[in-house]
Amino acid sequence: MTRTARTTLWIILLLIAVGVVSGLYMSVKLRFEHRPEEKAVIPVEVITAEVRPLMEELRYTGTVAAEPRAMLSPKVAGTISQVAASEGDRVDKGAVLAVIDDAIYAQQVSLARHQVEAARAQLASAQSARPENIAQARAALAAAESALNTARNNYERQKKLFDEGVISEAQFEFAESQYEGAKAQYTAAKENLRMAETGARPEDKKSLQMALKLAQDQLALAQTNLNYTRIRAPFAGTVTAKLTEVGEFAAPGAPLFELADMDNLELQIFLPADWAKELAVGDTASFIPEVDHAVRSAVVSRIFPAVSHKSKQVEVRLRVLPEATQGLRPGGFADVVILHEVSRGNVLVPLKAVLD
Repeated sequence: MTRTARTTLWIILLLIAVGVVSGLYMSVKLRFEHRPEEKAVIPVEVITAEVRPLMEELRYTGTVAAEPRAMLSPKVAGTISQVAASEGDRVDKGAVLAVIDDAIYAQQVSLARHQVEAARAQLASAQSARPENIAQARAALAAAESALNTARNNYERQKKLFDEGVISEAQFEFAESQYEGAKAQYTAAKENLRMAETGARPEDKKSLQMALKLAQDQLALAQTNLNYTRIRAPFAGTVTAKLTEVGEFAAPGAPLFELADMDNLELQIFLPADWAKELAVGDTASFIPEVDHAVRSAVVSRIFPAVSHKSKQVEVRLRVLPEATQGLRPGGFADVVILHEVSRGNVLVPLKAVLD
């Protein structure tokens, strides 16, 4: 085979190969161009819409408060002789928390009781002029004179303490009234003896009846003051503060204890008046106290009707549910969230069901 023939053969074979490759390419291209298009499948979750009230969250800062809560102070003055309660103690209503030295008050009761007995004897002896009545009148006069001396000494002692600022004005006035009463009783006893010896007139008997009533009233007052030497719990609760010790002087109005009902806690919040009108008693709330930052539950219990003249805000109280009181202390703070009903009959769907 000549060289020209071989060259021609290679050209023919090359053209055949190009044709085969082109045919295969067109076949594949046509196949893919006529193939149906596949669409992407998006998964869909079906959720049923609900008809519910539309709620709004109102956020505030609240203060924990106990209801009731009281600062306990004495009604009479004196030295503390006994302290029977400390911080954290749970006490029943009427429990004795402290005792004031009652020596003076017991003496005043004894004096007042003698005055009642003397006044009663004077009235009895005035009913007739019998010898035994005269003897009773003389005994009553002796008793009245003794009571007068005791009352005078007590008055002088109390006046000195009052001038030194140790006791209150009320305490001094009580001793002064007892002294005046003792003087009146002594005068009445002298008159009673005269009447027993000479006979009593109707107006004299009326005067003696009034003197007896006065003595009985003074005895009742002295007994009340004696009872006040016991500082008692006005309600069942927990002692949250003890402000006195044995030997200290207690004065009326000076606090000795703080008592709170820790089983009945509230949250106190203040908010503008136009916000308060959005609330209603019974609205549910959640709060996060500073003690543990755990979410707890409460309910709106009181909405005060008045607006503060200074702050222009309204006070609202929320009752802490019993299971949510653990660890809370009066005076602590909490973040409060109140769920308030805005409207009813709303068709609601979850936010994630709404596509942009």
